[in-house]
Parts: sequence; C-alpha cells; structure tokens
Amino acid sequence: MLGGGSDAGLATAAARGQVETVRQLLEAGADPNALNRFGRRPIQVMMMGCVQVAELLLLHGAEPNCADPATLTRPVHDAAREGFLDMLVVLHRAGARLDVCDAWGRLPVDLAEEQGHRDVARYLRAQANLLVVSNMAGRLRVDVHRICDGSQGTPWIPLMNVLARMETSADRLARAAAQGREHEVRALLETGASPNVPNRFGCTPIQVMMMGNARVASLLLLYGAEPNCEDPVTLSRPVHDAAREGFLDTLVVLHQAGARLDVRDAWGRLPMDLAQERGHRDVVRYLRAAGSAPEGKGPAGIASAQGPPGEHSWSKSLKSEASNLICEWKC
Repeated sequence: MLGGGSDAGLATAAARGQVETVRQLLEAGADPNALNRFGRRPIQVMMMGCVQVAELLLLHGAEPNCADPATLTRPVHDAAREGFLDMLVVLHRAGARLDVCDAWGRLPVDLAEEQGHRDVARYLRAQANLLVVSNMAGRLRVDVHRICDGSQGTPWIPLMNVLARMETSADRLARAAAQGREHEVRALLETGASPNVPNRFGCTPIQVMMMGNARVASLLLLYGAEPNCEDPVTLSRPVHDAAREGFLDTLVVLHQAGARLDVRDAWGRLPMDLAQERGHRDVVRYLRAAGSAPEGKGPAGIASAQGPPGEHSWSKSLKSEASNLICEWKC
C-alpha cells in the first residue's frame, strides 16, 4: 500500500535495496527526508551497494549531507567505510561534502584507509587535494602542493617511511582485522599483540574487523578479545554491527563467545531491531530463537577462558557449530 505509511515504508525499502518500491513511494509523494521510527532518513539506512536507490532519493530531494546527531556520521562516511566507490561518487556529485569529520575526527578518507579501500582513498584524495599523515599526536592533514614543491624541506617518501615505523602493533592488528587478513591477524596475535588494545582512533580490532570474515572474529575471540566492548558514544557493540550488516555467521561466532543479544545502542535499538530495519530475515530468525538461550556457553567462550588456541582447537569445534546454526536458521 502506498498510503499514509509511505514515509516509513520508504526507509525500509531503501534499506532493502528495493528500487521499484522506492520509485513508487517517491512518485506517490513519500518524503525522502522523513525519519523512520529509529530517527533515521532513507538515505542514512539505504543499502550502500545499490546506487539506483541513492539516485532516486537524491533526485527527489534527499539531503546528502544529513549527519547522525550523536556520531556526526554522514552517508559519505558510510560509503567510504564500506568501500562503495560508485555510491560515494553519486553522493559527491549530488553535493555531499568530503571534508567533514565524524565525532571521532575522522574524514571519509580516514575511514577508507582504515578499512583498506584503496580505490576509494585515491578518489577522495584526488577530490580533496589532501594527503593524510598519521603521527603520534593524532591526525595531521598536509596540503599536497606544500609537500611536493619542496617548501617543507622533508621529502614525502622518507616521511611516510618514518611514520610507518612509528605505527603500533595495535594499529597493525586493527588494520589487518579491518581488511580481513586472517594470516596477518594470526601472526600478530601469536607474537603477543593484544586483541583489546585500541588503535589510534580508539577502536579495538573486534570493533573494526571485516564483519564478513568470521574466521578473523574467531581468532580475535580465542585470543581473548572482549565480545561485549561498546562504542562510548553510540553504545554499539560488534553484535549490533553484525546484525545491521546481515552477517549471520559472524553474529553466531560472537554470540557463542559470550556476546549479549539483549543490549541496546544509544538509540534504544537491539541487534534484532537493526536486522529488521535492514531486512535481514535470517538474522532476525536467529536472534528471536537465540533470545532465550544461555549466553557464552559455546566453544569459543570455553576456548577463550583456556587461553590461545592450538592449531586445530578453534577451527573444528567453532566452525562446526557455527555452520550448523547458520544452516538451521537460514532454512
């Protein structure tokens, strides 16, 4: 029905990437800037991989620079963090600013670099005419021309080499986890890198890990990563991220390691609410069924308490149970 509830339905359709439904609702008069029951606009919850939805919303007047009131995150931050270059280009051409920081002082280019999306980072640097340099004090943005014309007296390549050597093990582990590099994550953990030390942005590896890589999550958890760590501003936990993005396998791994499913973020949303908002039905089914199950009784939780795993301890029991649960709740 395209009636009075069309505004609320628009956010849901955008989140699910339902192009024709979005088109019909907009043509029927739905407001592209109306808030859903979670206080979010369609362009803030839209499926980032669906450029057509973004184009429709923007064509009908969606505001590309709307910011989350708590995190100051804008759609360009989401697109850069998730690596959707085509979406970023559409937003930018519609007037989205690329020089805005979120509540942690991160530009879209920072998020793209942190997650290893090199094509996105190249595009953002070219558009903003900035190079981002890390130092021990925080983030220093240096104009390309001031470096390349030699006026600084410090060649760019040697400077980058020095800064690379200054990178901490926490930064390396967080970056490897964010890029889903399982073997590097394992190597860093085996040489003593702590899975609970935050990187320079204040995030632990399990908070920035590639949600689609359950094996990285398993490694971090088995070496003692805290599954219930929360963002101090948004109160989001890894289970919120996994539910919102629809990664059931990672959600199962987190739950089996003791992650709570009954916790709310700063907007009062449970992981189930986020899964429902994005249309991840298999995740919703699992969360509903798991709601009454004891927490932290799975193999990951047990192995974690016993210390770092051997070569085979995590890959058999955890993978087997997670696979069984995923098959059960997807059916």
